[in-house]
Amino acid sequence: MGWIVLAVLSPMFYAIANILDSNLTNRIFKNVWALSFYSTAFNILFLPIVLLVQIPSLPPIHLLPYFVMIGILEIAYLYPYYKALEQDDTSIIAALFSLGKIFVPVLAFFLVGERLQFSQQIGFLIIILSSAALTFNHKKKLKLNRAFFYMAGCSFLLALELVIYKYLFATVTWGTGFVWTTALSALFG
Repeated sequence: MGWIVLAVLSPMFYAIANILDSNLTNRIFKNVWALSFYSTAFNILFLPIVLLVQIPSLPPIHLLPYFVMIGILEIAYLYPYYKALEQDDTSIIAALFSLGKIFVPVLAFFLVGERLQFSQQIGFLIIILSSAALTFNHKKKLKLNRAFFYMAGCSFLLALELVIYKYLFATVTWGTGFVWTTALSALFG
């Protein structure tokens, strides 16, 4: 029963975060980069909690470019995400995060060598069509709004980050990966 509560908490916190982000984007911050800076800086608050669970080690030198890439991606995905929130409703933007479910396997295929089954390919087609249907402008001509393209970019960046994390976690511990990428993203921010 305890795992069910944890499973429900994750989407609940995710929904709260999306609503908060929409409020910050549309009412408080007029500059998307300023909001990106504060979002990245906020992540530093979680580092002491991680240090209580696991002491990170220094990352191997040959993996430093991957840590840097993740640090940059942690900031870069925020721009299209906040721009999408300026363009469309929060509920639609939250649903458009499903586009990441397409990019992760595609990137994993090219970068890690994972293979897709036919049923998975059909599922991706359904995700694309559903996401597109959410953002069609209601005019005589079917046209996707900007939020779709912003979220496609955001989802691609997050998928790339996830694939690089998977590569890193084959060599380093979770604590090492999280602490150093968070520190680097805060530094870049």
